[in-house]
Amino acid sequence: MGVLMLLFIGLIILVIIGQFLLYRNSEGTIGFIWNTILGLLLSYLIYTSLPSNEMIEKILSLSWGILAVVAFIIGNRFPKKELLSKILFSLAVIGGCIHLYFL
Repeated sequence: MGVLMLLFIGLIILVIIGQFLLYRNSEGTIGFIWNTILGLLLSYLIYTSLPSNEMIEKILSLSWGILAVVAFIIGNRFPKKELLSKILFSLAVIGGCIHLYFL
């Protein structure tokens, strides 16, 4: 149980660093890439930790990763919608972290 708590603390620190990079970086590229990778990592961790018969939970876990990829595409394709992209990143990463914690 101690290792699992260290994993959660490490993920929370990574989420805080990712959100800081996302909102404080003037370019935004590093924050976008960091949050995309983190969103996909959280989605993968949730998906692989679920049993095979929990299909609704698995679909929800995949939605966090899809949301991160959509936010990345919006942030790169439409520079005027950068705030929307940042909000979607925040939802994907924080939602995935909360989902993993209460799993």
